[in-house]
Amino acid sequence: MTIGRRSRLSYAWSDCAYVPQRFGLVPELTVADNVELPARGAAGSKELLARLALAELGDRYPAEISIGQQQRVALARALVLRPRLLLVDEPTSHQDRASAELVWSALSDAAAGGTACLVATHEPDARLRADVAWTIESGEVARA
Repeated sequence: MTIGRRSRLSYAWSDCAYVPQRFGLVPELTVADNVELPARGAAGSKELLARLALAELGDRYPAEISIGQQQRVALARALVLRPRLLLVDEPTSHQDRASAELVWSALSDAAAGGTACLVATHEPDARLRADVAWTIESGEVARA
């Protein structure tokens, strides 16, 4: 990936994590097992569950929790390996205000820890949380 003419960033697929809008959770695995799936027993999975208000749901299955909780499980699963690049699609679309704050806080901390976070959202106030923001209007991309 090239940014500008002077700087080159290079990422391997193993450096990247993605949170799709449809989450991609494995229905046969518990919440805890879904989070640990990328790296069985990865350090920090329990902390991520606690941080995203999911600690008490670890032994439940995705079908047994709300859509918003499933969305946070998908985020925890993406963050567990501390990726260098995180792509997130509509991370707060199914969250109440308090849960959305948990999500934004987790993304902010990931960015502070060195993860480049690219977030696609319709949420207009999200740009206030970003270092750099773009908008797309009538098919044109512009810096916000």
